[in-house]
Amino acid sequence: MQLVEQGKLTLDDPVDAKLGFQVRNPAFPNTPITARMLLSHTSSIEDGPRFYSYNVVGMDSPIALDAFVRGYLTSGGMYFDAANWNATAAPGTHYSYSNAGIALAGELVETLSGMSLQQYCQQHLFGPLGMNESSFRLADLDRAHIAMPYDSDGNGGYTAEGYFCYPDYPAGGLRTSANQLARFLMAFIQFGQLGGARILSRASVEEMRKQQPSSEEGLSWEFAPLGMRQLIGHSGGDAGVSTDMYFDPATGAGFVVLTNSLVWSDPLRAEALGQIEEKLLQQAP
Repeated sequence: MQLVEQGKLTLDDPVDAKLGFQVRNPAFPNTPITARMLLSHTSSIEDGPRFYSYNVVGMDSPIALDAFVRGYLTSGGMYFDAANWNATAAPGTHYSYSNAGIALAGELVETLSGMSLQQYCQQHLFGPLGMNESSFRLADLDRAHIAMPYDSDGNGGYTAEGYFCYPDYPAGGLRTSANQLARFLMAFIQFGQLGGARILSRASVEEMRKQQPSSEEGLSWEFAPLGMRQLIGHSGGDAGVSTDMYFDPATGAGFVVLTNSLVWSDPLRAEALGQIEEKLLQQAP
C-alpha cells in the first residue's frame, strides 16, 4: 500500500507487467492477476500439494524468494505443480486463502523497491514504529530471545519443533514480540499513524478495512466474530505456533496473543484462548 501511495503501481495493475515474468493461471491465460487479488486471496494461486515441503529448521531458507515464486508459478519451474493454480475459478472470482499469493506480493515489494522485504520493512515499518527486534530472517535475531515452538507429543507432554523457516517468508515468517507487533496494530487502528510516525494514509487504511470483491477479507485483514463483536485482524498457525492480532473498530481496543504451541489443534485450548481474548477486550477500554 505504501508503494501504491508512491505511484509505483495501482491495486488493479497486472502484476506480471511489474515483475518481469508472466504470472497467469494456465486455465485462464487472458485474465491478469492484480495486487488487489493477491492481497484479498482471490488470485487463483493455491498452496499446492508440495507447498509445505520446502520448510527447513534452524536456518533461513536457502531458496531465494524470487527463485521460489518463479519456480512455483511458471509451468516447467522447479517448484511447479498444476495444482498450484485453481483450474476452475478465474482470478478475481473466488476466495481461497493463499500463502503463495502473499509470497508473490512480497516479491512485488522487493522488485518495485529494489530492496529485500526485510530491508524495506526495516526502513519503512519496523524502524518508524519502534519495532527494534523484528525480522523475517532468523540470522538477524538473537536466538536466546526467541521462544521455542512446541507441540503435543500425544502423551500429555510437549516436543520442541525447532526454529522453522520457509522460502515463502512474506506469508508468515516474521519473528517479533507481542509488544512490538502491538505497535504495528496500534498504527493500523489509528488509520496509519503512531506517535509522530505515519506509515500509511487514512485512505489506504480505509481501503484495507473494506471487504474486497469476491473475497471474505479486506486487503490482508480478516473479519472475525468474538462474542457480540466484529473484529478486524489476522490469525496464524504453524508447527508449535498460534497467533492472533485483532481489534474492535467500535472501541479501538485490540490485542496481540502469541503462543508457542499449536492452540488450534485442541478445541478446549482454542476455546480458552477465545475467552481470554474476549476478557482482554472487555477490560481494555
